[in-house]
Amino acid sequence: MKINIISVNFRYDRENNLKDVIVRFNCVDEHFDNLSGGYTLTAEEYEGNKSNESLAVIAEEKLKDSLGVTS
Repeated sequence: MKINIISVNFRYDRENNLKDVIVRFNCVDEHFDNLSGGYTLTAEEYEGNKSNESLAVIAEEKLKDSLGVTS
């Protein structure tokens, strides 16, 4: 499964502090099935996972969880 991060959008509170981050992704498997999705990270969660690689790993975990796939 190949996961691509499409966008990372930042939401701020009224004091202009980072509130959370919305990550959108798509993935294609070996059969060319295509899925798109997204998830939200808190500012603290995002701080330790800023790279595309880290965001893709989280996307894969969340996708598997939502599909009920166990590894």
